[in-house]
Amino acid sequence: MNDKEHPKQCAFCDSNANSREHIWPQWMHPMLTEPVGPQSHVKLVMEPSSSPAFRRRCQRQGTLKTNRVRSVCRECNSGWMNRIETSSRGILEKIVAGENVALSQKDQERLSQWIMMKVFVMEHEYEYDLSLKEERAAFAKNQVIPPYYHIFLSKHKSVSSMFRDRATGSPLNKDGSACYTAPMVSVATVGLFIGRAFVYVTGSRTDSMDPYDLINPSIFKSLAHLWPITNIPFQYSRVSFSEPVALLLCHLLSSTLRAIKSFQVERAAREAGG
Repeated sequence: MNDKEHPKQCAFCDSNANSREHIWPQWMHPMLTEPVGPQSHVKLVMEPSSSPAFRRRCQRQGTLKTNRVRSVCRECNSGWMNRIETSSRGILEKIVAGENVALSQKDQERLSQWIMMKVFVMEHEYEYDLSLKEERAAFAKNQVIPPYYHIFLSKHKSVSSMFRDRATGSPLNKDGSACYTAPMVSVATVGLFIGRAFVYVTGSRTDSMDPYDLINPSIFKSLAHLWPITNIPFQYSRVSFSEPVALLLCHLLSSTLRAIKSFQVERAAREAGG
């Protein structure tokens, strides 16, 4: 079976995913620094249902600016998604530049909606979704963010202004039951460099893990809680950290989530066997 026989559906509706979405929008490109000279980027994919040793690795020419994901249809991309992009641009320009700003409740809502739009696009890239299709459809209609997602924000001092990482896992509920069957997952994290901003998103649909369990304690003090909204105004001036810490966090989380999945599956099997 090929993609033409079974085309991928849009993350937000029932149309075919016939449009590619930039993770970093084109208007933002002049604000994103990059090294001088020929460039390439490496893409690593780890299947959540596979052993820790499994990886797909490919090296591509060009920078991450050119990175586009085929997860949406043209109608969504040019319609409500474009409206979110437009309404959030003013605050995004300040965040990307690393300015110290106080975000009003409306600013926080618009920024969080833009971040979640990108998270859903990344989530659907390989169809290991944490969110349900009806939840993404509700987001497309009314920009309702599912309650199990939390968004954190900080500045960073890295020379890089673009980076993305998504880790997933499928830990069981406390009673040993599974939240979903493959290819869906029950826990996911997303790390993004957006200019001078580091965005970290956690999501958990299992009662065995709290969203805060997915944050490395060593950098928790450097992250401010953006969503759900708890601080008005939100002060975007928290402590910055360097790239190695952020990268280490993302890779550690990938390993941690896989370890949790393996441990809980093995524990449930032992308990079921008496």
